[in-house]
Amino acid sequence: MNISRLLAVAAAVMLLAQPALYAQRGGEMRGDRECPMVKTHHGPVFGDPTWMQKELGLSDAQVAKIADINKEHQKKMLAYREKLAPMKIQLKRLLLEDKVDMAKVRSLIKDMADIRADLQVLRIQHRLDIEKTLTPEQKAKMKAHRGHMRKGVKHDMKDRQRGPATR
Repeated sequence: MNISRLLAVAAAVMLLAQPALYAQRGGEMRGDRECPMVKTHHGPVFGDPTWMQKELGLSDAQVAKIADINKEHQKKMLAYREKLAPMKIQLKRLLLEDKVDMAKVRSLIKDMADIRADLQVLRIQHRLDIEKTLTPEQKAKMKAHRGHMRKGVKHDMKDRQRGPATR
């Protein structure tokens, strides 16, 4: 068996195993998850609503407004993900061809990148929409909390880079 045929078989096996892994993780693969800091409260929420209400002193009206914002955000995100999903499958099919058409691959990857950029902009807009519901004092508390969380993430990343032997 020549090496290219062996690689094609290995690639096919990996692609066939993905649905099983996807199901095993409860439908969550790396790109499908929300931010680990995001808790659910009638859909994804920018932060834990219990924490936000307690620590930021949100009113019931603010919590309700944020829930509405989250629901709209979730709908918009789903629309973009629905566009992206078939493109991912199409890319996998293109890469399984005996003769890969790199022009098609490049074009598809650019289209996917545009959608991912739109998703990132949507996430930023979501955060800004929620921040509009906060008072200046609540925004200051949220900013301080985000700064604290970023420091924790940077620390975790440094630990991962060092590896288990150097911790």
